[in-house]
Amino acid sequence: MQTKAHPFLSFVIKETRHILRDRRTMLILFGMPIVLMLLFGFAITTDIKNVRTVIVTSEMNPQTQQAVDRLSQSEYFTISATVATPQEAERLIRYQKADIAIVFSAMVLLMPVVMLSGMLFPVESMPVILQWLSAIVPPRYYIDAMRKLMIMGVGIDAVLKEVLILSGMTIFLLAVALKKFKVRL
Repeated sequence: MQTKAHPFLSFVIKETRHILRDRRTMLILFGMPIVLMLLFGFAITTDIKNVRTVIVTSEMNPQTQQAVDRLSQSEYFTISATVATPQEAERLIRYQKADIAIVFSAMVLLMPVVMLSGMLFPVESMPVILQWLSAIVPPRYYIDAMRKLMIMGVGIDAVLKEVLILSGMTIFLLAVALKKFKVRL
């Protein structure tokens, strides 16, 4: 063991002497970290402030207005425009009038999906018509599978039904998307 430690110790002593003897190496070894700490600690900031923002919303309801007011009061966002379509927002971004776009219209579709998925309310306690509607919402089966796997601690074979339904929905939606894509070409 001492025969292996002795060559390593000799190597460390040799390198230490070399570093202490060469002033440029000392400068790089000790000076650069100090300069970088000063730069990154005090001179350079990575905070993003005053980002020119365009709001995309089809209608300005009270909830959307409240969210926009909060954004405009923040030092991080500067609301530059409010438009009705994503295409208008894209045009503003392309012409350097805005940096980002925040779209609020997706909430109209997202809320019913969340409500019908069984994440907030159990599907079994919903009225029968809503149970039928929730059958076409993919998150329902994902949440069922995750609940079984993570909370109940069952094996993968217990979620085979959910996996097959999600796979079927994926194949169907991909087929529809490919068909529409080919038509557009």
